[in-house]
Amino acid sequence: MCRKCGKNHGLHPLGMLGKKNPNASFKKGRTAWNKGLTKFDSLSMMRISNFMKSDGNPMKRPEQRARMRGQKYGLGHTPWNVGLNKNSSDKTLLWCEKNSNAHMLKWKNPIFRVRMIKSIVHASHKRPTDLELLFMNFIDKYHLPFRYVGDGSLIINGKNPDFIDEKNGVVVEVYNVFWKNKNYGSVANYKRIRRAVFNRCGFKTVFLSNDDFKGGNWVRDCLIKLGVRND
Repeated sequence: MCRKCGKNHGLHPLGMLGKKNPNASFKKGRTAWNKGLTKFDSLSMMRISNFMKSDGNPMKRPEQRARMRGQKYGLGHTPWNVGLNKNSSDKTLLWCEKNSNAHMLKWKNPIFRVRMIKSIVHASHKRPTDLELLFMNFIDKYHLPFRYVGDGSLIINGKNPDFIDEKNGVVVEVYNVFWKNKNYGSVANYKRIRRAVFNRCGFKTVFLSNDDFKGGNWVRDCLIKLGVRND
């Protein structure tokens, strides 16, 4: 029913639904009257679009938005779970377990997992790093068959390698000793974890640290580590 004139214009065949008419209900499988319509297809949708853009739209007024949200979500409101953890009460424990299970279920989806890992890599690091740029120039100069994938463009077994030679099954990890000691406890632990990840998918892993790019013979040493003859 129209709120202004009280007549049924045919736009809502089941009448006003919701709190004002609790006896009305949607039939199962019913398609909404405006599904698939745009303002270019329907005069009614054009009127709605124009109204939402006009100054008459009450939601454009801050006080109206605050009222529609209600006092519970008004400005200055403190969420109920601020400062609480899962051990604070049975309510917080149930809330944490519910969110944790939902989050873990999402990460079991391989498509979601790969998309999120790529987003994390892209957002959390400067890519390519200075070491990666140095190695990129190195492989270009000596025409080595490695491709840069450290920007998250390739995920292997949930991890993102820096460079890959898909033909020979080799991945190259370039790293800074300081950060690996800080994040993994030791370089040896970092190598063990990364090597195990890529070995499961049949890739050999070559590690090059920032120290490997120092000294007068660093080019020869890197070529030897990569298994390339330096004639």
